[in-house]
Amino acid sequence: MIELIGDDASYNMGEIQVGSPNLRGKEWLIQNIGNANLKIDSVEVSCECLEILYDSVNVVAPNKYFPFRVFVKPENVLGDFYREIRIFGNFEGSPLELTLEGTFVASDYIRE
Repeated sequence: MIELIGDDASYNMGEIQVGSPNLRGKEWLIQNIGNANLKIDSVEVSCECLEILYDSVNVVAPNKYFPFRVFVKPENVLGDFYREIRIFGNFEGSPLELTLEGTFVASDYIRE
């Protein structure tokens, strides 16, 4: 079994400037709350605009944590976005579904 520590499975990133060289990201901390090793088999994303970073070992011992980072590369399209990440493994309820949403805005426009 797994548990997201301190966060919801969905995260609103707010406004992201199109053309910005800076990546905006989110880190989820996943805990193995089961009695057996947790194995991460694969990760699927709904867009090539997402960059995923996680430990390549992919095995999490019971009561240990697994940091999972997702970065959004700004696209050249303005407007709202909604992206999905699916983590597949040997845990109940696989895949774990995470979502990122926000708005791509022109580089000269940020709402206060």
